[in-house]
Amino acid sequence: MEWSYFIQKLLGIKDSKIMIMDVINMDPHKKIFTKLDYSVPSGPVCGNQMKRYDFQKPSKTPYLETSSMPTRILLKKRRLI
Repeated sequence: MEWSYFIQKLLGIKDSKIMIMDVINMDPHKKIFTKLDYSVPSGPVCGNQMKRYDFQKPSKTPYLETSSMPTRILLKKRRLI
């Protein structure tokens, strides 16, 4: 995925933990599939390591036009409990 770094620079994504998984050119728009995954931190009260909640629902973020096509960024992020 050598194009991943270029797309991050083009879109202005500064978080290095966001990984670009795939880019799909659909007929009316582009979809960029991304994934955000941090290491599991310790809990604020008890100090034990938090648990990962495995359900990942992609949040759809509309972005400005890229290459004269509307763009949507679908970001999957983990929830911690």
